[in-house]
Amino acid sequence: MKYIPYALAIFVLLSAHKCNEKTVEATGGGTPVGTAQKVASILGAKWTLSTVKGGKISMPEGTEMPWVMLTEDGKKLEGFGGCNSLFGEYGIEGDRIKIIDLGSTKKYCEATQATESAFMAVLRATNQFSVEGDVMKLMAEGNEIATLSKK
Repeated sequence: MKYIPYALAIFVLLSAHKCNEKTVEATGGGTPVGTAQKVASILGAKWTLSTVKGGKISMPEGTEMPWVMLTEDGKKLEGFGGCNSLFGEYGIEGDRIKIIDLGSTKKYCEATQATESAFMAVLRATNQFSVEGDVMKLMAEGNEIATLSKK
């Protein structure tokens, strides 16, 4: 008879944990599996720059569009800014992302330099991301600052 309160307390505790998991899952809120899938969806893919601060990106004819790739192994960033190769590292936690030690080769291309500079500034400022299908939005303090398309 004296074990009934203990058994009841354990049952309630375990039931509450399961309810909480199902509530989080049902509301789409940050389950570890959902977060892992979101992160996995951006890794290893080539993301081509589409917009910067709402303005559509266009490059001179015959010029490759700027792009970035977050490698699956080793947290490395690689890419192309429109003239120079880009490199660096990244860290992701949930929907938060931080580009670390972003650098590039040092060629000067007058026709694409403004786009490359804007792209690098956006990458440095980014602290959050979201993914909707084949579109990734880069954000700074909750405001969209660039969009990229998966290629």
